[in-house]
Amino acid sequence: MTDGANSWICPSCRMRVTTPFCGSCGEEPLAPRDLTLRGLAEKVLHALTSVDARAARSGWRLLRYPGQLTRAWIGGIRRTYVAPFQLFLIANVLFFALQSLTNQSIFSSSLDSHLHHQDWSDLAQSLVASRLEATHTSLEHYAPGFDRSVVLNAKSFILLMAILFSLLLPLAFFRERRPFMAHVVFSLHLYTFLLLVFCVALLAAKLSEFAGLGGLVRMERPAPDLQSAGYALDRERPAAQSRKQMGAGDEERTICRLGCPCGVDCCGGGGSRQ
Repeated sequence: MTDGANSWICPSCRMRVTTPFCGSCGEEPLAPRDLTLRGLAEKVLHALTSVDARAARSGWRLLRYPGQLTRAWIGGIRRTYVAPFQLFLIANVLFFALQSLTNQSIFSSSLDSHLHHQDWSDLAQSLVASRLEATHTSLEHYAPGFDRSVVLNAKSFILLMAILFSLLLPLAFFRERRPFMAHVVFSLHLYTFLLLVFCVALLAAKLSEFAGLGGLVRMERPAPDLQSAGYALDRERPAAQSRKQMGAGDEERTICRLGCPCGVDCCGGGGSRQ
């Protein structure tokens, strides 16, 4: 409430104030228009535009001058920029939104990619085969759930990487005795920078695709010539059963067209008897 031309009484501290804001609690005088719908709309518009402007300013400075934003924040310049964790969350939302809109995947790989296109595909096939055996399910039912879980866990994985990196920085700069929060801010800004770079790359790739110049190309190891994606897993159990039935003394075995002694004609007639 106001009292006089230049003074007002703070509703929280109950003290007379002559400045635009209360020096004790930061409260500001209540104007008549603040209780109207128009005043509420002005407040909301101001809050949205101010946050957006600060976020854009912070992101632009981080992209143009990596490292300077961290030095400014540690040096006490904070009113001009968005807080590091808030900027990190904004970059995450923007990145995963663009990833969904462009139908691209950077931090996650499908189950088919793990099984057939990576250097660890042999280990992945063995682990998934054990999982299917334990849960008594098929690859067709297991793959969609796995892919959804990978996408969801990728969001937490980025935060986990930022936390672990901030824990390693004090070891790398042990002699400099920097405050731990300085390492946390640097780690958050680093991963925010990477996410923003990926956002730019996704947009550039999509625009290039629309222009007919091609988009992102995933470089993967060529997959083996399989009749179906679930070949190695669907044939695992009958192959093992056949090997037990043939016994150690049987000289005759089946060799499929991939060259693996699996014990059964798993290629659907393409194997040869030895």
